[in-house]
Amino acid sequence: WSFLEIETFETYDDKLQAYSAGFGEGFVTKKLIEWHWNNLISGRFECKNQISDFCQNLYRTMLGDFTDLSILLNLPVNVTKALFDGEHCSGLIVPLPGNKDILFGHVSWFPYETMLRVQKLYKFAYSRNGRKDSSRVASTGISMSSYPGFLWSYDDFYLLESGLSVMETTIGGDGALWPYVMRNNTVPTWIRILVSNRLATNGSGYNNQYMILDYKKFSPGKPLPDTGLLHLVEQVPYFDNVYNYTASWLRYRQYGDWFSYEKCPRARIFQRDTKNVTDFESMVYLMRSNNYMSDPLSLCENCIPKHNAMNAVSARGDLNLKNGTYPFWQLQHSLFGGTDLKVTNYSMFQKLRFYAISGPVYNAEIPSFQWSKYDKTHLRHEGHPDVFKFKSVINKWNFFVA
Repeated sequence: WSFLEIETFETYDDKLQAYSAGFGEGFVTKKLIEWHWNNLISGRFECKNQISDFCQNLYRTMLGDFTDLSILLNLPVNVTKALFDGEHCSGLIVPLPGNKDILFGHVSWFPYETMLRVQKLYKFAYSRNGRKDSSRVASTGISMSSYPGFLWSYDDFYLLESGLSVMETTIGGDGALWPYVMRNNTVPTWIRILVSNRLATNGSGYNNQYMILDYKKFSPGKPLPDTGLLHLVEQVPYFDNVYNYTASWLRYRQYGDWFSYEKCPRARIFQRDTKNVTDFESMVYLMRSNNYMSDPLSLCENCIPKHNAMNAVSARGDLNLKNGTYPFWQLQHSLFGGTDLKVTNYSMFQKLRFYAISGPVYNAEIPSFQWSKYDKTHLRHEGHPDVFKFKSVINKWNFFVA
């Protein structure tokens, strides 16, 4: 992890705060941004009419919405699949026995080229209406797991001074969904989430795919409130109409439980193992777990070999054999999987801190990821270490004191 803290002050105009913060971040992280750009965007595709600089900047700006837009625009597979391979992210929220604590954890699933990571704290004294004499926004302080040059998390994982902790997991879409989507007068995801995070004081106004825990509603050792603690939208299509719009039911009919809401491997692992989360350490163990060689829930009956490292809470697509046989592409060999872990609890949240591990999971059963074993893939990974075998960190922010 790299670490970045930026604070601005209400004595200055909002636009000047934003410009200065952006200039400062660009200056101190310019090498990280260059590496990340080269790994993810530079040379990824060619634009017509020799306007590649414009196209690449547009691509970077719209990155969060690009998977769905690529389907609508029928873009070539090589433009999108390399960046957005497979299913995305695992999330879990668990109250501990006796309600002594409540844990909030997230694992990002991304291509391994993305593993230049930055933990960020933005403390911006923005006003609600752009005037210096107005009240401040609900969350002047936001900490998040993020990437070089990104204004938002992209994982998504946020801890907000307003008392909310926010994460999301991705719903995979396809062309069948677009007729039901409002295309005009809409705002890109990264702008929506930035505005919502700054202004929201409760979770009821969020858009789908997000899980919002309101730590203001939680008191250690006391009964959980009936309402207001958690706002949740399911992370795979649950309602019949959404399930049908995304064509998940067709994939379920063709391929079986992997595309089921309640019977996919991760759902079954969580159903079986969440009861074992009794403290912080056991939460970390579950969220960082991948025991695909011994866990019966990681088996793929139609795969050769049957043990599949994508069927875990923290996936490791690189461990699947290149010459294996797989029923669909999400289970194939790929340099894709769980790339981190973030967990917070009630006490850490008060200071916008979280426990974090960077890189794919490793344990007694599976080795740490090493780029030099895969150099023939020609995937760019500038700025990365060869081996991702890092210990956990809990960063102590300098600019935020609860």
